Order: sequence, then structure tokens, then C-alpha cells
Amino acid sequence: GVLFTRESMPGAFRLKDARLDSPDAPDVMLSFHWDSGTNQYGVAGMLTTDYSVYPAGQGLHVSLSKYDMRATLVAAGPDFRRGLRSDVPTGNMDLAPTILWLLGIKSRTSFDGRVLGEALLGQGPVVHEPREGQLESSGKIGNLSWYQYLKYHDVNGVRYFDEGNGRISSGPQ
Repeated sequence: GVLFTRESMPGAFRLKDARLDSPDAPDVMLSFHWDSGTNQYGVAGMLTTDYSVYPAGQGLHVSLSKYDMRATLVAAGPDFRRGLRSDVPTGNMDLAPTILWLLGIKSRTSFDGRVLGEALLGQGPVVHEPREGQLESSGKIGNLSWYQYLKYHDVNGVRYFDEGNGRISSGPQ
């Protein structure tokens, strides 16, 4: 999976790389390793634990799998475009800025998210083309090597993670 640590360590991402560095966050976080295998219902996205003593598909949702990182947002009302299906990355963090924009309320603090201008009928902020990127980290301890990645899109200065995974290998590298 993907390993995050509060302090910088070889082969790990910092908690702050994924905006996980709140005062109450643990010093170490791990997201389970995943693959594109399918469960008994044909649904893709198996966790390493799904192949163990735990029954497959128990709703663990503890990976950065591209299958777990997808969610649906449905918005309706006089300010939203009808029938829009957008592939522009979004997240729950975009709800508050969008609602405040619609209500005409200017926040005194900044948000992690953005106004979903692409979904609005009226004059909303211009949405720039999403930019893809990838963070990578690797390390080595003895004969074990570790590699992990985080794929993301940036939209209007907001980073949305698409997927992340890691692998361990042993022997001479």
C-alpha cells in the first residue's frame, strides 16, 4: 500500500503531502495494497486482505485504490446545470466553498476545496484544465526495497488524489 509518516523517512510520504497532518493524526498511516482483481460479484478492486481469512468485499475502504477513490456527487437546483456529467476532479472538500458561493457569502478563512464552477449555471469561477501528476517515493532496508506512488490531478490549485499503491521486493536490486 502507501505509507505516510509525520516525519520524513526514506520510502514514505509525509502526512502533509496528502493533507493528513492534523494535530490529531497518528505518526504513521498505511493504506492497504490493492490490485485490479475482482470479487465473486465481478467488482474490481481487491485489497491484499481480501485474499486472506477475511471474506472478500467487506467494505474495508482503506486503500488508495482507483476503485475506492471514486465517488458520485449529484447536485440539483436552480443554480446547477441540468444533465451535466463532468470528469473534472472534485471532492467533498468542494461542497462548502460551492454552497457559500451560491449564497453569496464570502468566507473569512480559506478552504482546501474550490467552487465547482463547471457545474453552475451562473457566473462561477473559471475552471482551468486539470493537470496530472505523480509523486513517487522509494527506500531500501537490508535486502528489502520499497516503492510507492500517488497519482493526482490539480484543478485551480486544489489537489485531488486519484490512486496510490506500493510494493516491496527482496533480493539484489
